[in-house]
Amino acid sequence: MGDAGDDFRAYKEMVKERKLERLKNNTEQLKDIDIPYTRDSSGTIHFQTKKGKVLFYPTTNKYQHKRSVKRGGLFKAVELAKRLGI
Repeated sequence: MGDAGDDFRAYKEMVKERKLERLKNNTEQLKDIDIPYTRDSSGTIHFQTKKGKVLFYPTTNKYQHKRSVKRGGLFKAVELAKRLGI
């Protein structure tokens, strides 16, 4: 392949490394939270609240409640879960 193929492979590897770094950082931060959570087989963190689940995706730093997906770290997801009532 040409230069574009090499650039694409390098970019793909960079994205993979970034996701692994985020996963490592978020896994370390899980020790500091004070609310119960579960983790599914894909690594998604689930917080059960009175108003539904809050999902946190550690490799992308996104969290979801119902149909709303927002960017933010683990502490933003925990903050939302606490506001919704644990």
